Amino acid sequence: MNHSKISIRVPATTANVGPAFDCMGIALNYYNYMQCELTDSDISFNITGVGAGKLPANSKNIIYKAFASTAVLIGTKFTGVKFYCQNNIPLNHGLGSSSAAIVSGILSANLLLNGGLSKHEMVEIAAKIEGHPDNVAPAVLGGVTVSAQSGARINSVRFLPKADLKFIVAIPDYEVPTRLARAALPKYIAHSDGVFNAARAALLTAALFTGDLESLAAALDDKLHQPHRAYLMPGMKQVFAAAKQAGAVGAVISGAGPTMLAIAAGNADCAAIGAAMVGGFNEAGKTACYKILYMDVDGASAVQ
Repeated sequence: MNHSKISIRVPATTANVGPAFDCMGIALNYYNYMQCELTDSDISFNITGVGAGKLPANSKNIIYKAFASTAVLIGTKFTGVKFYCQNNIPLNHGLGSSSAAIVSGILSANLLLNGGLSKHEMVEIAAKIEGHPDNVAPAVLGGVTVSAQSGARINSVRFLPKADLKFIVAIPDYEVPTRLARAALPKYIAHSDGVFNAARAALLTAALFTGDLESLAAALDDKLHQPHRAYLMPGMKQVFAAAKQAGAVGAVISGAGPTMLAIAAGNADCAAIGAAMVGGFNEAGKTACYKILYMDVDGASAVQ
């Protein structure tokens, strides 16, 4: 028998983590919440928090599009649905807001319509909608994910780092739409830059898996996307330097930015790191706030 109403939460995510462009993501304990119920007719949205009054409250909303696509894939029809959304993840800030929306639609359809989809099947559906798996995989699976796409097939490996890591995000008061961040990338890269990033992406994965903090610090450098996007993100270089000086293992652009992510370990003073990162943005004439986050290990899930 189908559920008539469900409540879910979906985590924010940070993708790329420096050199692992479009293939690594980490789930963070910063959530969008949604209640969803089947109705006899119509589609409706009640959106509070981030995007209220801005996001479409009809069938154009990406949550509904993902819900409807999933219903078709599992072969179940519905007459109407209501969505009650409490959004906390900022839009256009590199913390996976669009992936969270897509995964919300897929998971709610799977639960309400008894789809029986596995988590990996949900990752594949989400990646097809989003266009790449780096954010949707950790949003569904939790933890750290490394993903590769081969045709329609997505291979995603999830693991938890051996080190006790904390993640400080510095969120500036300006947006960078993903399309602009994508447009900033060059069509071609030097062979040496490709080798540079491949080596560090592999080292990054190994360092996270083993908890080797020295190698993790060395692995966060990137030549594929961050240097090319710097002009879109005033304060980037200052924030990177300030985070390391304050005790972070290192700092990177979160996703397509402009949020900056610092990784801290052990007894590092995360509040001091966050304040230093905000100071870096201030040097560039931008205001920002910071949050100290931890890894989400569950991914998208039903809640009471």
